[in-house]
Amino acid sequence: MIGVGVFTLSLSACEVDSTDLPDVEDCENYDYKDCNTVQPFEAKMIISFSVSSKIKSVPFTVYKGYVDDNNIYFQDTAWDTNVEYLMPVDEYWSIMATYKIDGKTIKVIDGGSIKVHSANVCDSTCWSVKDLVLDAILK
Repeated sequence: MIGVGVFTLSLSACEVDSTDLPDVEDCENYDYKDCNTVQPFEAKMIISFSVSSKIKSVPFTVYKGYVDDNNIYFQDTAWDTNVEYLMPVDEYWSIMATYKIDGKTIKVIDGGSIKVHSANVCDSTCWSVKDLVLDAILK
């Protein structure tokens, strides 16, 4: 039995869309405090697990690409409900968590991309990256 989770991505405050771009006249006085001018090469991958008094730990595998590609990036064990890793950006990442409950093995799979975004604001480029949140919780 394989469960499939849902991933969500959170927006960074630095991401600028066309409605947030200043008028050309504002460029001399534009406040760049919300503009990250350094291109990010890593972002957080946050994975949630079902760790409890019944489930003490959950072994899992992180794949570069899809699980079916079998390109294992690393393996670890979660001892808490959430774990975080800094991961390279502009990649698709997948996870497979393995739960052993009452003599049964249940695998939970989820995946998603970490993408870098940029927007030109006046004479600068503002960069943003969305953290990848993966769900390996038993439903």
